[in-house]
Amino acid sequence: MPEPFQKKLGDPRNPDHNRQHLAHVGNNAIIGSAYDLFLASMGSADSDDAAKALMFGSFTHDHLQIDRQLKDGHDYLGGLFSAGLMRLAKLRGLPFTQRQESLAYYSVYWHSYPEKMTESVPPAHKLLNDYGKQFGSNDSNSLLFWLNGELGQRGVSLASLDCHLSQSDTGLANWLVYRLAAADKRASYAPPFLSVLRTMATGDKPFISKESLGRTLDYFMANIRNVDVLTRTIFEDDRDLRKVGFSAFEINWIKSNKVKKLDYLLKIASVLVNNDSTLITSKYEHYGKEVIYEAFRERTIDADVRIWLLESLPNLFSQPELNSFNLPQDLVNTLMTVIFEYQNAGRLMAAKGKELRSDLERAGMSGENFLSWLTSLLNEVKGSSQLRVVGRHTHVPRNLPIYCNSLGVVK
Repeated sequence: MPEPFQKKLGDPRNPDHNRQHLAHVGNNAIIGSAYDLFLASMGSADSDDAAKALMFGSFTHDHLQIDRQLKDGHDYLGGLFSAGLMRLAKLRGLPFTQRQESLAYYSVYWHSYPEKMTESVPPAHKLLNDYGKQFGSNDSNSLLFWLNGELGQRGVSLASLDCHLSQSDTGLANWLVYRLAAADKRASYAPPFLSVLRTMATGDKPFISKESLGRTLDYFMANIRNVDVLTRTIFEDDRDLRKVGFSAFEINWIKSNKVKKLDYLLKIASVLVNNDSTLITSKYEHYGKEVIYEAFRERTIDADVRIWLLESLPNLFSQPELNSFNLPQDLVNTLMTVIFEYQNAGRLMAAKGKELRSDLERAGMSGENFLSWLTSLLNEVKGSSQLRVVGRHTHVPRNLPIYCNSLGVVK
């Protein structure tokens, strides 16, 4: 990766989609695949190609979104980008194959909406025509421009890298789509508190549309594509993950988080109505403590430094100065990520809270009545959930760490 993108990927101020997210997806993909019954039926060649394509896709599927801060089309063009990056790695001497390249291409292309999957993807030149400009094909500072140039220097055109999958590879390719989609979706649901904040921070959407105040669940279901945070969360809870290929294990792994997300939606609504930051502060202080304990467990800091950091943590959230201390750089970067995301969350909650309180005042609805109505609505959502686990699954692990210092995959 070029240096400018490395900085974006490692920037603690870059919320949500960064190295932390990619590491989570990689870990989730390993666990989801290892516990899937289909894995045992694979031959060694298939399992080797699947592992390389899935891990490559896990760590590169959002590169274009991170680079340009654009979501629409990042998956479709991202499939071609991942294949092109794998081809560049092969040209530089890494032992990737065209089959692995096509498997990565296909799985990244469909990872956002596997329910729309067909057995083919558009040719590379069409993807570049449709999405290239918005992702920087003419911008020398973009990741797409860099990759095109690197391939061009080696006599390869990105526009020529079509996805070539044989009919016999379709089943394996579909399985990889589902594993990547499940890994990515779990990263968005775990932990549920941060999942609500991500939904709030994606686009300039209100917590609830003015016309939706006081409405019944039937109204929300009839208008499930509305862009406000409440409707989007109901949509995510109602989505039947079996239809997008999740295994029984993967569904069971996130089902509790789907319920908890509704609980946190109500708690955050209370924060917005009452303009109370206690919940936000306590959650991020907890994340910071976990990061410090991780460093201690991995013996990159000793007990005295651990004690000092834990005592200093509340002050660091208001005055984040760590570089002057002799701390491991990974720990500094991870703590700064937590601190900056805490500050981002504070600004987000202040803006959304002001907007919601203003809308409630104009609608003549008190904060108490709003929270009472919302509690009833979300209880109805929980009661109507169609999420039932069907099929065999093994023991479901506890949540993986939220912020990681080492960013390694499962050890």
